[in-house]
Amino acid sequence: SEVKALKGAKNTISKFRPYMFIEIEEQHLRFLATSAKELIELILSFDYSLYRVENSYPCDHICVPIEKVANFEKKIVPQLNFRLSQKIFGKEVELVFANKGDQNYENIKCY
Repeated sequence: SEVKALKGAKNTISKFRPYMFIEIEEQHLRFLATSAKELIELILSFDYSLYRVENSYPCDHICVPIEKVANFEKKIVPQLNFRLSQKIFGKEVELVFANKGDQNYENIKCY
């Protein structure tokens, strides 16, 4: 229910501009009549960038307000005990799944 939760928290997010940690899993989102594309584009519409966490099950993302990106990349990323594999930014995305029905996207194009 991430999409519903974020839409309900829009004013709070706009006011406080928090860092957010979110899982993006297509199958679960589809079950709730939404998608990874819709979720990512919603977060981007709040003027955030997303960073995909590199691990064996790549569904975790850190969401960073665009005005905090430079500080995040310079001061926080070097202290993390995990790697970030991808920065997602822009307003629209195109997700590429290796196989139909895959839970996690394989690649993403940002526009």
